[in-house]
Amino acid sequence: MKNKILILITSIAIVICTIIVIMNNRVKNTDLSNVKIDNLAIGIKEDKINLDKYTESDKYSGNYKYKFEEIVIGVNDKKEIDYLYGKIDEEKINITVNNKSIKKINNIVDILGKNYFKKNYDNNQQLKEYVYQDYNNHIKLEVIYSTNNNDIYWLILTELR
Repeated sequence: MKNKILILITSIAIVICTIIVIMNNRVKNTDLSNVKIDNLAIGIKEDKINLDKYTESDKYSGNYKYKFEEIVIGVNDKKEIDYLYGKIDEEKINITVNNKSIKKINNIVDILGKNYFKKNYDNNQQLKEYVYQDYNNHIKLEVIYSTNNNDIYWLILTELR
């Protein structure tokens, strides 16, 4: 009987600790509604997209409607952008946050704040990633940057479902 009670108490303690860890690791809300890649953002209607300046590519995998060297765009059933990938290391596209052009990771942090989750992306290439979440507008932002020079290499906007 004592063993069953001890097992029950231990199980409850593990569950409570797990919940606390999960709650502490959740990224706080950040408004991402003004993060844009070439003036494109999550939720913009497909018919508002101008694709003329991009170079078509088949090098990207995934079920995305538009795949270009510079940008990848996903569109949902409502004909709205639900995924954006922008490769900015070659400076063929423009990333803006609140209408300010962004090139370095500190530019993003200065505007959006420190409500991000930081993780290693590729240790060999010395790349790290900041992840921001906007729970109100259902947007996730992933920013991959170099720890050598703080340049942003690519940016991913995804509609949270």
